[in-house]
Amino acid sequence: MSTGLGPFRAGRSGSVSGPSAYDPLREQAAGHADRPAEDPKVAAQALLRVVDAAEPPARIIFGTGGVEFISGVYERRLSDWRAAAPLFADQ
Repeated sequence: MSTGLGPFRAGRSGSVSGPSAYDPLREQAAGHADRPAEDPKVAAQALLRVVDAAEPPARIIFGTGGVEFISGVYERRLSDWRAAAPLFADQ
């Protein structure tokens, strides 16, 4: 389900000290900082459609390109787990 929503501004600023596994995600998100923020009212309407659905999904991703972005994240994780599986296999 696409809602046509994009990024929101949380009103937070600041940084986390030290390297983090999330640094690549932060860098990618920073690249979208110039995109216009979306209207929270539109998000609320989309959320209500999800909640009111006959069979609402257990998880939902809002935002333009969100599914593609998260799919890439999970594909990389699955690849990492599959590559590491032989290390933990019973021998």
